[in-house]
Amino acid sequence: MQLAGLIFWLAGFLLIGKIINFLFKRPVFNPWAWFGGTYVVLYVLGILAGAVNGNPNLAYLAGYQLPLVIVAASLGIWRAPKWREAEDRKQSEQNA
Repeated sequence: MQLAGLIFWLAGFLLIGKIINFLFKRPVFNPWAWFGGTYVVLYVLGILAGAVNGNPNLAYLAGYQLPLVIVAASLGIWRAPKWREAEDRKQSEQNA
């Protein structure tokens, strides 16, 4: 189920990225960076919210979600520069 959520979240960011970049006619939204970044930020916010509310199962829940957050952050870190290079190459080909 977590993997399906990961794929759905990534597909959403790729779609939003396509729309925003099409509207601006240039690459301004890197979906891979946003994908990995949102997983990490939401993970940290979830831990903070659980600590503030005194959730007794916080360590278990955080450990259960950690592998998926690592996968998402790794994908974001790995693909974001490659996406940027490809977009810059496309932009230079269009301008030439």
